[in-house]
Amino acid sequence: MALRSVRKLRRGLVVLAIALPALYAVSATIAIVRDHRSTIGQAESDMRNIAAALHEHAMRTFGEADTRLRVAIAEIERRELRPTPADQGALHDILVRAGSHSPLAGSMGVMAPDGWIHASAAAYPMRPTDGRDRDYYIYLTSHQGRGMYVSRPVSSRLSGRWVIPVARRVDHPDGSLKMIVNFGVDMEYFDHFYRSLRLGESGRLLLVRRDGWVIVETPLTQGVVDRNLGSTPPFLALKHVSLGAYQTERSALDGTARLVGHASLARSPVIAVASIARDEVLQPWVVRSWQFAGLGALSTILLLGLLRFL
Repeated sequence: MALRSVRKLRRGLVVLAIALPALYAVSATIAIVRDHRSTIGQAESDMRNIAAALHEHAMRTFGEADTRLRVAIAEIERRELRPTPADQGALHDILVRAGSHSPLAGSMGVMAPDGWIHASAAAYPMRPTDGRDRDYYIYLTSHQGRGMYVSRPVSSRLSGRWVIPVARRVDHPDGSLKMIVNFGVDMEYFDHFYRSLRLGESGRLLLVRRDGWVIVETPLTQGVVDRNLGSTPPFLALKHVSLGAYQTERSALDGTARLVGHASLARSPVIAVASIARDEVLQPWVVRSWQFAGLGALSTILLLGLLRFL
């Protein structure tokens, strides 16, 4: 009778030794899957929030640049100045005052209808500089209107700094082009702010125009400002969604799997994008998963060792 009870107890312990690891494996698998979803979801939320902050910062920056630009234009028109050698000194003084005490200011200039820059905040006196290849000149000479235009980045031929020109067209009463005035936002201003966010080793922060041209990237990679993302499927999708996040298996920038957040308003000229490599996001999850697996394996080994004494 006692022997039968011992055998029955032993069979029960064997079943328990098998059932407990199996139960732990199932519960650990569920926990690992939930942890994975939570980790990805939190990272997507973080990228979305960072992109929203980047967009707000960009609109404030371009808004301040445009305010200073409009102040300069109002003074130029009030004094009836023109982009000519005779008015160069007066134009230079106006531009210097408009950009003074501003961390944004990388350059300011006044361009004649023929595309030559006749006045600058960077130098006086100056020789006329050819600006006919500038994106803002090409656009504004073919589009009437007094709205702000955010141009592609350029290296200023006068100050030598990389800037994002914010430009406005100024017309004669008959609608013909009188001049173009631009305020160049120093790209280092964006770079300093973006680096202060400390997104991670694989973090990428971008400002992209709605036509797909990249105008800011941190960290900066060679040739990125000459890259257009307008034809890539992710960019085509995010153009129509004001705020969101998604995963891509192959980023258009570096070919890696990334979690991407984006933000923009309907009338905004730019889209802010924040992204991080999925491998970096999942690294803590991988560590936790191995800890779960290791604990399960250790428990199983201890139970099997216990059975040897039964």
